[in-house]
Amino acid sequence: MSPKFKKRVDSPFTYVLANWNPMGHIPAHIWDVPHFDVHFYMNPEAERLAIRPGPCPQLTNCDDYPKGKILPPAKYRHPDYKDMDAVEPGMGNHLVDTTAPEFHGEKFTSSFIYGIWNGKVTFYEPMVNLAQYNGLRNGTIDDRCVPIKLPQAYERSGWYPTRYCMRHRHNRAETVTSIEGFVYRTAS
Repeated sequence: MSPKFKKRVDSPFTYVLANWNPMGHIPAHIWDVPHFDVHFYMNPEAERLAIRPGPCPQLTNCDDYPKGKILPPAKYRHPDYKDMDAVEPGMGNHLVDTTAPEFHGEKFTSSFIYGIWNGKVTFYEPMVNLAQYNGLRNGTIDDRCVPIKLPQAYERSGWYPTRYCMRHRHNRAETVTSIEGFVYRTAS
């Protein structure tokens, strides 16, 4: 995002990174299908890139790993989101909604994750199964938006989304995952 945009729009989000997972990832039998992880980051890219690989869990540097385990204060986290010990190099930790359908016998279609690092929420992450994108493109699945389970408070004032959406724009031959329904939140 351009500096001009960031100055005019009071949003904590500064860049987006999409990760393609052709074999899926942990946990097995839940997210082990081809899918995209779309990260909307709030922390500086240099901070994210400083989370080094190493021999500790998720192949994270052992000096960096404890910073990923520091949870933000409870008021900045929705209570359904739990630490699944998924601290990853170049990302941070992932808080997962353990009430999501895929954790209760249903197939994974899409899911929302909060990313954290060193006690702060650092990214919002919609994950979308490749089958969803294929269905959007071929018209067997309609465009859809999913409400985001929100925390009760925000550490930083700014515009925050209330839903994530998946759409196919036939006129542009593009499939989009977006965060939308922004509402201004005051830090508390």
